[in-house]
Amino acid sequence: MIQLDKKQALRLLQMEYCLLHNMAVDEKIIRSGNRQTPATAINVRAGCACINRLFKSFLLKMFKGHVVSKSKFRQEFEITLQADLQQKLLAIKDAHGILIPKDCEVGLLRFNFPNHLRIVVGHYKRDRWGDSTDWKLDQIGVGRYCDAAKAIISWKARLDGILLGSVPEFIPNKMANIAQEQFDAALKAAAEAGKL
Repeated sequence: MIQLDKKQALRLLQMEYCLLHNMAVDEKIIRSGNRQTPATAINVRAGCACINRLFKSFLLKMFKGHVVSKSKFRQEFEITLQADLQQKLLAIKDAHGILIPKDCEVGLLRFNFPNHLRIVVGHYKRDRWGDSTDWKLDQIGVGRYCDAAKAIISWKARLDGILLGSVPEFIPNKMANIAQEQFDAALKAAAEAGKL
């Protein structure tokens, strides 16, 4: 595993921060502004805290009115959905199936229907004592927060679609209708060819 010193780790954290910030601004979720960045941090832990604050502010904008919390010493965030939204989701047929994390979201999002959405940015546990001097590349990495943010944007769009009724309940039935039409066409072709 590649070891990083403080300078290399902060440089990678700055790249991660810039990618996440630019993506969130481009998506018009947060405004561009003066924030502390990892480049100005005194150590790697403070650099990680800069990104975590940015990511949490992104989540707070995406899920206004819901409780957003971060796990201690872990790169995990949890959104607790409001009770009235939970009741709505329970009442909507197929809401659970539509909100299950899709292929690109698996490993990043865990949805405990209808209560909590957990975002897992990293799988490593932070040392709670002092600042480590031997950071590993898989601990810092670049793009993890952006991947998580994209997964959240996609998941939130499905949630909003369900609540607005634009994700129709007949999607599975439509697929079944297409399959039925194909089956009927095959039967008709076989009957015409005298193979039935």
